[in-house]
Amino acid sequence: MRLIDADRLIKIVRDAIREDSEGAKTAVFSANDIIFIIENAATAYDVDKVLKELNKASGMAKPVGWSRAKEVVELNTAIEIVKEEAYDI
Repeated sequence: MRLIDADRLIKIVRDAIREDSEGAKTAVFSANDIIFIIENAATAYDVDKVLKELNKASGMAKPVGWSRAKEVVELNTAIEIVKEEAYDI
C-alpha cells in the first residue's frame, strides 16, 4: 500500500474532461484506464526515505520513570521530517 497524491490524480481527471457542443462535460475512462492512472499516480511521500530519516534522528533515552532506555525521536523532529518529505515530491 502507498499514499498517492490525490490533487495530482484529480488534475489528470479534470484534464480529460471534454465539453460537447451542448455544453455537457464528460470524461470516459475504462476500468483499465483507471487502474493505469492509479498505478502511475505520484506517491504522496516516500515511506522508506521517511523511515531512514527517522532512524538517523533517533537516539537512546531513559526518561525518569522508565525502567530501561528506548530509542526515541523528538516529536518536533519527526514532524519536520515528514513535512520535508512531503515537499520533496
